[in-house]
Amino acid sequence: LLVAAESTGGALFVWESSDGRFCHGTATGVGVTSVACFTRPHTPPVGKEPRLVPLVRMMATGWNVVFGAEHETVESVTCDGVPVRVKDVGVMADGRRSVHAVEFPDLTLGTVSVRVRRGSRVVTETLALETFAKKDDARFASCGEPTS
Repeated sequence: LLVAAESTGGALFVWESSDGRFCHGTATGVGVTSVACFTRPHTPPVGKEPRLVPLVRMMATGWNVVFGAEHETVESVTCDGVPVRVKDVGVMADGRRSVHAVEFPDLTLGTVSVRVRRGSRVVTETLALETFAKKDDARFASCGEPTS
């Protein structure tokens, strides 16, 4: 198990099953747990090109977003230019995917900017923080451009 997020109220764990399925689970201080895994082995598959791969978006210790980086190294994450703490969670897919996590206190809409290194080049990619909220929903915090 890899710890993607932790607080006094609980934790978010991620792991890979023996047949290569990505899984995640939560545990709270009051004894509530949840576990979910992708249904097919080697899901999501590792791509041939550099990319960010969304893995989990959920409320666990806050609004937690876990993502993988393939063929590139994550250097930093920002929300509207403000640095966001990015946790290096570990590696999966036989070492071909590094796993990272960001956390916000509450549901946060939009996208973050992820600065990655590809060999000697540094580029910026965007990562969606959610996929279900309506555009311009003022009830929630937001970063970057709304996703829908």
